[in-house]
Amino acid sequence: IIAFYGLSSVMGRLISGIAANYLKNSAVLVTSICLLLLGGCCVGMAFSNLYWQFVLCAFLYGLFLGSTSVLLPICLIDMFGLESLKVSYGIVMFFCASTTVFGPPMVGWFKVLWGTYYFAFIITAGLYFVGGILAFTALFVPNRNVNTTEKL
Repeated sequence: IIAFYGLSSVMGRLISGIAANYLKNSAVLVTSICLLLLGGCCVGMAFSNLYWQFVLCAFLYGLFLGSTSVLLPICLIDMFGLESLKVSYGIVMFFCASTTVFGPPMVGWFKVLWGTYYFAFIITAGLYFVGGILAFTALFVPNRNVNTTEKL
């Protein structure tokens, strides 16, 4: 499963990097769609009964997660401007590191509490859905830094 996840993550990074370079669409829109699809992948992992279903969900999860990781700096520039990139990226990386530290023990606690990993996948899916909706609402906030991406 890790090999499929790793391969799809690299594919997602390449595809989204090429798409972000050639398409002038909003990276925030693509990221919000990928976050919503990540939530769907987590729901799929919770309900997968067969090995191939779980592998397919893990493959799609890697594809969409790779896309969001490449588009993250572009989204931060679009939302907060080039001048605030260091600070905003540092805050996002702090929370990513926090989930790496506290996520596995919480999942283990859920496993002990409920006897299954089902709820951990559902809670993770809910968090991805909330993140995707919040990223989508960022499209409607007026941007004060309109010309920052042209400087790149």
